[in-house]
Amino acid sequence: MKVIPLRMDVVSKKSYPKDRLLRLLIRPEVRIDHEQTALGRAIYFAKDLEGFEYALKKGRLRRYGLSEAIIEEIRQWMGKNTASSAC
Repeated sequence: MKVIPLRMDVVSKKSYPKDRLLRLLIRPEVRIDHEQTALGRAIYFAKDLEGFEYALKKGRLRRYGLSEAIIEEIRQWMGKNTASSAC
């Protein structure tokens, strides 16, 4: 039996299969890790644009130091992937 790794969405605090989440590498530099293979500390986002926008508005993601370019790239990824399939 194959074990499917789960990761927690930093916005909703729910666990999802790793392949259904967006991995954002925090250290050594903040960038999106589409292949999910880069070494370093990371956070994960589910395909929930409304939840992401709410967390931004309330300042819950401030500690991660996300630039406007990264935030826009996350929005584009969520918009593109939410239309095809939801978590």
